[in-house]
Amino acid sequence: MYFRHGKFFWLLLAAALLFLLAGGARAAEFSSVIVTNSHGQERLGKIYVQGDNIRREFATPLGNMVIVVRGDKKVMWMLQPGQQSYLEMPFDKEALSKTLSLPKDEASKKLVGTETLKGYATDKYETSVKTGSGDLQGTMWVSKQLGVPIRIETADKSFVQEYKDIKEGGVDAALFELPQGYQKMAGPPGAAKMK
Repeated sequence: MYFRHGKFFWLLLAAALLFLLAGGARAAEFSSVIVTNSHGQERLGKIYVQGDNIRREFATPLGNMVIVVRGDKKVMWMLQPGQQSYLEMPFDKEALSKTLSLPKDEASKKLVGTETLKGYATDKYETSVKTGSGDLQGTMWVSKQLGVPIRIETADKSFVQEYKDIKEGGVDAALFELPQGYQKMAGPPGAAKMK
């Protein structure tokens, strides 16, 4: 199942989402391609941000997946377009940590400087994510203007995630709505029966 095989991915995604909850540039509106390179395998995804609302699209071994965070409604939807199904979870720091089974101190960050990346002024953080096999060290560059990490990498560079082709403005609000005809699931994608 992807949730088991991709635990590291989910830890990083959770760390990024928790960072957003801490309060970034809430007026940001942009879209971007996300390039993820994990152990030499490159995957492309997309992100759309409109204020407190975020849509993240990416490929998994189970097919395409979409995560929609509705900050205004304090809810997160995990959509499986291939199955026209979705999982709904409450979205706040405590609920997200509990849903993803993250200890409260799972991810930490320390500001180490500033850099310009992709034309954006960023705060550069050293990060540490606790895993079953010990702490995983990395670096995160958070755009001051956009309020999101536009590059994340592990210390050994075995995992690098980077925003490319950032386009500000022009994000359609319909991207943050539940698609019609989708059925609500009772558990994680690929492991639950639909209600």
